[in-house]
Amino acid sequence: MGSILTNLRTIEASYIPSPETARTKVSRLIHYYRNDLPSPARESISRHLEDISGLQIESLDLLFLAKAFRSERIPVILDEHNVYWNMLRYGIYDSPFFRNSVGKTRAVRGILGPWLLSRARRFEKKAIERAVNILVTSDIDRDIIEKEIPSARQKITVIPNCVDVRTYPVSQGKSPSEGVKRRVVFVGRLDYTANADAVRLICSDIAPAFGDSVRFQIVGGPVPSLSKYPSNVEFLGIIPDVRQIIHDADVCIAPLRFGSGTRIKIIEYLAMGKPVVTTSVGCEGLAVENGRNMLVADDPAEQARQIKQVLEDGRFATDLGREGRKLAEEKYDWRVYVPRLKSVYESIDAI
Repeated sequence: MGSILTNLRTIEASYIPSPETARTKVSRLIHYYRNDLPSPARESISRHLEDISGLQIESLDLLFLAKAFRSERIPVILDEHNVYWNMLRYGIYDSPFFRNSVGKTRAVRGILGPWLLSRARRFEKKAIERAVNILVTSDIDRDIIEKEIPSARQKITVIPNCVDVRTYPVSQGKSPSEGVKRRVVFVGRLDYTANADAVRLICSDIAPAFGDSVRFQIVGGPVPSLSKYPSNVEFLGIIPDVRQIIHDADVCIAPLRFGSGTRIKIIEYLAMGKPVVTTSVGCEGLAVENGRNMLVADDPAEQARQIKQVLEDGRFATDLGREGRKLAEEKYDWRVYVPRLKSVYESIDAI
């Protein structure tokens, strides 16, 4: 990032501990998100950050940090990586509480679940209303927020999820060789509900359509404790640098059925010139064209057919990968959005 943001001020990082207490846990229960900043942490933040012009908060999970500056009325920029009230509809019941014996009961899920969702939604709407600028990753997320909170229309800025494309070397598909297993790769944090669901779909519907000559490699953690999965599925766990795994892949996939925001994994696939097979949800918010720079299907059987097509047609795979890389360079490289981000900071006199 340093090479990209050469026109911005020097970036410094500080670790400021903010432990959980009984008070913060109760606050989290009431609001779903943490909403309490202990005094020692507030004092530590104040010492580290003097004379600042603005505060950019990366998601609602960190919004409590803004309380350290409430008296100074420092403008807050809220970076909405997702529209969280949409995402939580799917993810809230995968939290540790709802996976224990009490949380699994119908009464608890039927009462506590909707109660928490309503408070989380209210918390997010208030955060959006109070922020001076909102960053979102797609036009779709912008439209969702504008429909719910019309007054936010003038302060929303769309800055897509991006990568530093120069650091992702192009790696085109390989021609099939006798005895060499083809690789289909999925990358994702496996404690995220949408990714966990995609892994289940791979194991139950997609991978079984192939023989052992095609390996499905799942990258990410924590590795699920599955009692049974196809012999051609391999869990690689957390890899420090996924680029090597993507480099060796013949096809990269993202069979997501729900979620919010845009998927960095897909942008990484595109940046390395890989053919991509995903769903309409997986590519939601991205400027893709089915059949040109990506293959899109929501039916698992059709996804398997598309994967086979790419594996068997080297020229088609190369064309998809080339167009995908071109898209990443034009639309999903951080350099494209530096002027837009600078304008947000300039609007609050932060630079």
